[in-house]
Amino acid sequence: MLTDPGYRPPQSVIDRLNHAVASEVVGRKQTEFRRGERPRISETIGIQAAFAALAPLRSHMTLADANQMRRNQSGYDLIVDDRVRIQVKCGTYVDSIGLAHTWGKPDAADLDYDVLFLVDAGVMLNPRPAGTRPDGRSQIPIKNVVDFYIVPNEEVRRQVALGRHVNRKGAQLYLYKRIINSGTKEFAGQWLDLVDWHNRWDVMDRALLKSG
Repeated sequence: MLTDPGYRPPQSVIDRLNHAVASEVVGRKQTEFRRGERPRISETIGIQAAFAALAPLRSHMTLADANQMRRNQSGYDLIVDDRVRIQVKCGTYVDSIGLAHTWGKPDAADLDYDVLFLVDAGVMLNPRPAGTRPDGRSQIPIKNVVDFYIVPNEEVRRQVALGRHVNRKGAQLYLYKRIINSGTKEFAGQWLDLVDWHNRWDVMDRALLKSG
């Protein structure tokens, strides 16, 4: 059975992300990353974390980066033993963890995979660089390694079918890590059950057995 690999990105990357958080907290314009750079860093962290988690399988199964085999196609990022397709998403924000989806389309092409690896790198960042805050950030713990949420595809499709929205920016499956008012739309729209999929490595084990 797979287990949490205790993955931590290079300290230089964490330092840059912490600098961006500090700018956001005090209301300064974020200048740490160029346009499009932060999403690319998030993607790299996610893929590297997933490879670290799947490393024990290399002794008896193949593990490939599907993005090296095909380009500009929606769906999975990694493929294990040419049969189990894994979508990898990574968040680098302090307040919440989540992923975008095509609203109301549980049959969308970007859901064509078997297992979701949702990697939370934001848990390693300092949520209170300017000291204690009244917005709930003070309750967010800081961890030394990334968090993993391992979710079967059918559960992701079920959540997408609910048509969750965060705000005007679009549809998201998300969970706040800080305490927010239970009477808000943000609270009501959360994927609260996401916590049930934290470190659920048995999901990957079942996917391998099912497709074997």
